[in-house]
Amino acid sequence: MPKGDHGGSASGGGHDFQSDVFAYVACHALSEHPLSWFDDYGDVPLAISMETGGPGDDLQIELNNSKYIELQVKKGIRKGDKLWDALLKLINGLQTDQNLRAVLFVDGTSSGTVKNDLRTDVKRLAGGRRDGLKPIGQEFIAKLAVEKITDFSLLQRLQIVVADLYEGSDGCAAAMALLRTVIHLPKATPTAWEILAKDGLRNTRDRGRSDCSRLLGILRRHVELTEKSNNHAVILEQYRFWMTETKASFFVPVLGIALPVTSAWNRLRFIEEVEGEKASTREALARQIAAYHEWEKLADKRYSGDCLSTEALLLQSQRSVIIGGPGAGKSTLLFRLACWAANENKIVLHVSLRTINQIIKTGKTFEESIVIASCDGSGIEATLAQRVLSYPDILLADGLDECDPDRNDIASKLVSWSKGHPKCHVCVTTRPVGHTPDLLPEFRHSELLPLDSEGTAVLS
Repeated sequence: MPKGDHGGSASGGGHDFQSDVFAYVACHALSEHPLSWFDDYGDVPLAISMETGGPGDDLQIELNNSKYIELQVKKGIRKGDKLWDALLKLINGLQTDQNLRAVLFVDGTSSGTVKNDLRTDVKRLAGGRRDGLKPIGQEFIAKLAVEKITDFSLLQRLQIVVADLYEGSDGCAAAMALLRTVIHLPKATPTAWEILAKDGLRNTRDRGRSDCSRLLGILRRHVELTEKSNNHAVILEQYRFWMTETKASFFVPVLGIALPVTSAWNRLRFIEEVEGEKASTREALARQIAAYHEWEKLADKRYSGDCLSTEALLLQSQRSVIIGGPGAGKSTLLFRLACWAANENKIVLHVSLRTINQIIKTGKTFEESIVIASCDGSGIEATLAQRVLSYPDILLADGLDECDPDRNDIASKLVSWSKGHPKCHVCVTTRPVGHTPDLLPEFRHSELLPLDSEGTAVLS
């Protein structure tokens, strides 16, 4: 096949140039490497959207500085209406949004008039020069005049990028070199590229979006990711995968078997609503202590609208406490929540507060102790874990009652930490004896209900 006739796929998958551009950008996102399209602009991609209807239409790239690049992708483009329509749409977007950057991405089969002459003239105009322009540059000025665009400084935020992405091309080779930094076996690189390009096709069809977490999740199903990486996204994906693997089941001693954590009981009711009374939380807790030795009797009751799932509690309450008697399933419940949150691509820390207390006594801060306890056994190096897990979406803290005689101190540190991480959902478990709501002010308290006969039948 002649060089100029190469299709869009780097490995013969039959996808188009636009999906290969998606894969090219995805390789930069996964490796946390800048695209380097703009000298004065940090352009490390975080996520890619397709067919947005924006100035770029074909691709929209979200950057790590909360800004965007809009792309028009044109394979084999020549001078004509398609070229001018694409460029003027980008330029009108630049006029509307002063923070936007725009790219016309073309390949080597495009005419020299576009990929050489126009590309050079756009840079010349952006620098304030009008002399020495090629005929297409002069025509470009005339097109801008029709649009009443006289301030050519906005062209500093426009680039014409030329890259071939077929197998063996420089653009493809550079992207695959970046891709090899996140996968375990170099020979799997073409497969990984193909997977990314197919995700580009899916996003084009569905007008979808993929961030690094999604891209890594898709890759993991087909190729092995590297275990030696300083890449933020790769470390997070390794952590989430480890979390789902280690929290996926729980052991039932009576039955002597392990069951999927999705089978764990998870019914809750807010304590302030027990039996329809609007009692204070302290009074409600007192009732729980009185019922401490009647846990099995509670299982025979039927509760109606005041029950909810733990997942619902976590989403509804920024700060929550789950209270339950011994053997009620509090720890198992947090296993379920940890697995669920990791599968939802959340950054979730799951810790034993007794372990946290012990780590603190070695001289670590509460902040450090949470990360150390949560990733113990994950294989992630401690300093890397501190870098990527310091701002979690969810903290699941088990066993406040097991911190005696330091319960008050640990509770105080929990409250302080939660205030320093206002966007993080915090869920704490404890037995009712010795607990008062004053330990965790502004935390919503709920009761973990035991299995009823229906739930028992499920386990048996």
